[in-house]
Amino acid sequence: MIQKRTTRKKRSRAGGAERPKEEEAKGLEEVLSHAQGETRQQLRQAIKKKERTGQKLVDILRQDVDRDVFKRIWKFLHNPAEDRAGEKTSEESKMVKDVLVEEGVLSSEEWDDAKVGGKEYDPELGRVLVESGYISQEQLTDALAQHERSGQSVWRILVNRGLVAPKQIADARKYGVKKLHASLDETAVTKLLLRTRLVTEKQCKMALAKRKSTGRGIFQTLIDSGVVTKKQLGAAVSKQLGIPYVDLQRKRIAPEAADMLPQHLAEQHRMIPISVSGNRVKLAMANPNDLAARELFRMMVNMEVEPVLAFEQDVLDALKRRSAAPSTVGHKTMSGLERLKAKLHGPPGADERMISMAENVGVVSLVTSIVEGAVNSRATDVHLEAQAYGLRVRYRIDGMLYDIMNLPQQLQSEVLSRVKVLADMDITERRHSQDGHFAIDVQEKKYDLRVSTLPTIMGEKIVLRLLNPEDVFMGMRELGLESDQLQTMEAAVAQPYGMILVTGPIGSGKTTTLYAALSEIDIFTQNVVTIEDPVEYQLPGINQVQIDPRVDRTFANMLRSVVRQDANVMMVGEIRDEDTAHVAVRAAMTGHLVFSTLHTNDAVSAVDTLRHLKIPPYLITNSLMAVAAQRLVRKVCPACRKKHRPEKVLLAAVGLTPQSARGITFYKAVGCEACFQSGYKGRTGIFEVFRMDEENRNLILNDASHDQILEAVRSNGMVSLMECGVKKVRAGITTLQEVLRVTRL
Repeated sequence: MIQKRTTRKKRSRAGGAERPKEEEAKGLEEVLSHAQGETRQQLRQAIKKKERTGQKLVDILRQDVDRDVFKRIWKFLHNPAEDRAGEKTSEESKMVKDVLVEEGVLSSEEWDDAKVGGKEYDPELGRVLVESGYISQEQLTDALAQHERSGQSVWRILVNRGLVAPKQIADARKYGVKKLHASLDETAVTKLLLRTRLVTEKQCKMALAKRKSTGRGIFQTLIDSGVVTKKQLGAAVSKQLGIPYVDLQRKRIAPEAADMLPQHLAEQHRMIPISVSGNRVKLAMANPNDLAARELFRMMVNMEVEPVLAFEQDVLDALKRRSAAPSTVGHKTMSGLERLKAKLHGPPGADERMISMAENVGVVSLVTSIVEGAVNSRATDVHLEAQAYGLRVRYRIDGMLYDIMNLPQQLQSEVLSRVKVLADMDITERRHSQDGHFAIDVQEKKYDLRVSTLPTIMGEKIVLRLLNPEDVFMGMRELGLESDQLQTMEAAVAQPYGMILVTGPIGSGKTTTLYAALSEIDIFTQNVVTIEDPVEYQLPGINQVQIDPRVDRTFANMLRSVVRQDANVMMVGEIRDEDTAHVAVRAAMTGHLVFSTLHTNDAVSAVDTLRHLKIPPYLITNSLMAVAAQRLVRKVCPACRKKHRPEKVLLAAVGLTPQSARGITFYKAVGCEACFQSGYKGRTGIFEVFRMDEENRNLILNDASHDQILEAVRSNGMVSLMECGVKKVRAGITTLQEVLRVTRL
């Protein structure tokens, strides 16, 4: 555990003045003065207990102090100034943060994460949810009361009650500071109209009253009443938003643009694409401030989006006209179903089956858009999850899942059926899991998709794995290996026989590393065979075997068969049991070059695993040449990254000191359109490479422990996973937070 430092220098405040220790104490007293006279010693004792036990500060306070005292402390720390009338809060709250950071309790990033991502309530996020119309103030207050009683996350309470969907929480976090779904400020526009004397105050009041009875917006009410013309109102709203206004009743809508957005999503978000020019598409929106909708469309089409203002009724009328017209692609007129058939490649007979059930062509187009959006956003997986409120659609991008959209329940079975038809699955079978595949053409490239279903209590869940050969056909120099690590691995791959292992958790890029190693093998003069479960990518010039336990086609059995196939090089997808381990080791000792994987946390642990699988030490030392442990870290987005100065506690977590960190430019993730607002774009590997040398052989033969071997290889210069990650930080490739995320056990 990271220890707090015993001495502290004075920190500089915003104005350049230094804050003395008396001010620090005053900051604590300010906090605890809201706790009915409790002394600052109570908080300091909680900090010491945190260091001693490893518990979270919030949990210690909740256990050790009176509930009312705790509530007052935490309310002071997190509530906005307007919730504590008459109190000057911002400076005091900042002072408390400084004290906690100085004490080594948490970093600035952890403070922010605790407010937004943890169990603590973030008032700003709650305000965004209420103002966006997702929940009412009463529902939020009720959830806060339950949070105080149970300690459960406010956001989880709201989701469990069915008041909000996870995507709505995700959108509020992502766009909250940017006014998620910010409405057209009717009050501001009304004042503007009054200033321009387009309407009188009496007419505005009448329109507001009429709006309540009709349910229509004030803008449409003013137009219907003949108080102002559409052109006058459009100009006023356009001036307020700083976004051009377009009259869709007079504007020609390009059919090829309108076809870019499925009808259902267009109606849901009240928007329609109206023209395309190069890599730019103009999107007419009833609410141009709806950043989540704009981001969703941009991701689907992979183009720059220029929002323009259009009134809601005009958008709906344009969508009705568009739905009655044929779809176009280039100069050919095609139906929505024909367009889908031109892009998607399912098994024989799938087209006819789809025609028989394609009553709603909009849903067919929706399936295409979901898959195209995944390709455009660099997603590796698409999750279609049946929930009580409908179908939840998520993309896995750079290893992290993001909520993309929620589809209504009435579309759930239709969307899932379309996917199952394309994957050649039985659409009537919902009790058992199924597997299938199909292909799609996106931007003149063909992508294969592996599809699997899972029956859940809410309905079927489908996961589509996107297989892009360009992502896996990499050279070893593209993996992220440091120069000395690369030399060790290349030297091992060049050997005529022996065993090379790659270790790490699921999703750490082991298969990509194995394929990169195989790319170094001369397939023209050598027989290369792989045994995989499953075979995801077809490798030209290599013989690939698919594991199938139902017919006793196991790793061990297939490995025995491959040995008799005059193979030079063999890759075993995973060593799972003693039988496979023994066959692989003996193959490596009898003239074969063997590649495989293990699930271990570090490189040296591979030796422990082989021991556990009852491989004698002399076989380990004679067969094993190298082990590469790896993780994948996200690369900080170069378009939006910002320089920052990390706190000492964060530096200490990765083995750095303020002195050793001098000269390093640290970046933090911010988020922009280019990186899906995540702050990261793309991934690279960090590695730890263990090489079998004479010293290590002697240690293993003498039955040395894991710690003894680790100490020896570290003293000989082996770079650990975290040290490799810090090198990536020094190079400006990733962030300290990302390295800690993947290396902490």
